[in-house]
Amino acid sequence: FGLLAWVWGSRRGQRLGWDIDLSSTYGEDDGRVRVKRSAKGDLYNDTGATPTEFHAGEFISTQWTSTLDLKREIAAGMAEPVTLAWGVEYRRETYELGAGDAASRYKAGSQSYPGFALTDAGAYARHNEAVYADVAVRPVQPLSLDLAGRYENFSDFGGTAVGKLTARYDLTPAFALRGTASTGFRAPTLAEEYYSATNVQPNSAFVQLPPNAPAAKLIGIDPLKAEKSTNFSIGFVAHPFQRAVLTADAYQISVRDRVVGSGTLYGTYAGVVRSQAVNDAIIANGNVLEHVPFTGINVFSNGLDTRTRGLDIVLNFATATGQDSGIDWTFAANFNQTRVTHIRPTPIELSASGQSLFDRVAISTLETASPRWRLTGSAQ
Repeated sequence: FGLLAWVWGSRRGQRLGWDIDLSSTYGEDDGRVRVKRSAKGDLYNDTGATPTEFHAGEFISTQWTSTLDLKREIAAGMAEPVTLAWGVEYRRETYELGAGDAASRYKAGSQSYPGFALTDAGAYARHNEAVYADVAVRPVQPLSLDLAGRYENFSDFGGTAVGKLTARYDLTPAFALRGTASTGFRAPTLAEEYYSATNVQPNSAFVQLPPNAPAAKLIGIDPLKAEKSTNFSIGFVAHPFQRAVLTADAYQISVRDRVVGSGTLYGTYAGVVRSQAVNDAIIANGNVLEHVPFTGINVFSNGLDTRTRGLDIVLNFATATGQDSGIDWTFAANFNQTRVTHIRPTPIELSASGQSLFDRVAISTLETASPRWRLTGSAQ
């Protein structure tokens, strides 16, 4: 595996009263999957020989981001000058899944980890342009307000706009209330859109079907679109004693069109055809499965809406150990609970076989897989 990052250092300056920051960053990640101390039984039976090491495939991801930021302050007769900021951004992303060597994908594939098939392999790219604006004001000394908006246009699924309003009111020098309301979005990754794999076990074979592949339409799955969210938080900042800061924030995050993995969708169950649509999708995607009693697919989709409620509490304080030394302590607690609030109807192509797009395991993964309470502490 490898990781490459290149940054064209920020060029900063000032023109017509605006502070200007221009930067460009490139990063690349190359992950290679290798199998050692294994073998390929089918290859040995057919040819009398088998390698013991395999190149099962590789993942290559890149991202190139260029940003122009401008900022200035304007006197407007308030407690502090108004801060104006705006900027533009261009980002290009690529994702490539490389096939394994011939031996790793021969028939059922190398033992323990089959190589990625030629039908899994592919290279994909997208780009997006964004523009944002931000206004921060302090109309009176205790009150600060910040309003921001951002619009992005993606080449693979279109544009989306989000906004954020943050307020803070200092009741005393040692205690302040704060709150935020915002909308958000998350673009599906290229891997979520196009990742494909054939997973083989002694009596089963399952395909990770890319939701953006034409074959997905055969089971009623549309190409992925962006997740959108509505977020609220309210809390306080306090200084309970010298050199200490205590914060507590309660929040709610509602996500629409969440990208999640489906449950297991069977094409053949115990040797009996359960869904011809699933089998047709496997064939249309170019996958060839061995004669095993269990076959099926898993697929990502915008299938659920969720609501997450939680509470963050953080205490930071410092203790002196000498004239010029000390320890910075941090203790944090988080309570987090996620509930599925809406499930998209199962496509008729799947419901006709008595199967649901999301089984109890898929729902449980969202609601119970993460611990509700987390406690952490550090000293440095």
